[in-house]
Amino acid sequence: VLHLPAKQEQVLFCHLTPEQYQLYVQFLETEQVRRAKTVSSDRQVLGAVFFALSVLRKLCNHPDLLLKANEGEEGEDVWSYDKSGKMRVLSEILKVWHKDRHRTLIFVQTVQMLEILELWMSRVGYTHFRIDGKTPVKRRLKLI
Repeated sequence: VLHLPAKQEQVLFCHLTPEQYQLYVQFLETEQVRRAKTVSSDRQVLGAVFFALSVLRKLCNHPDLLLKANEGEEGEDVWSYDKSGKMRVLSEILKVWHKDRHRTLIFVQTVQMLEILELWMSRVGYTHFRIDGKTPVKRRLKLI
């Protein structure tokens, strides 16, 4: 049986970085968003709505998620935590928790974001374990 401390939750609002904000505003002016804002039950319009939401979600997580040209590239700037408002906040929180020797569980909703976090944690030097849908249940309990 796994005994974890009581869950503590706190909601934080993270500002977009200037780069994220600029891309956000630019995307809101696109044809895809204009189509998504039309009132209709047409399947194409619904597809446009889901596409727009997907783009905005990726943009708010990390702007490089929108740049297919970065696939396979390496370098300090690719997937940099500094490009993402959420990751900047996470970085500051983890510095404090790491100093105080806290252990942390971080949940993300996409594999892409999990990979970005994993890369960043390796670059920073944090000891971490990855648990995703491919991790067997028995192994998950051992890692936690």
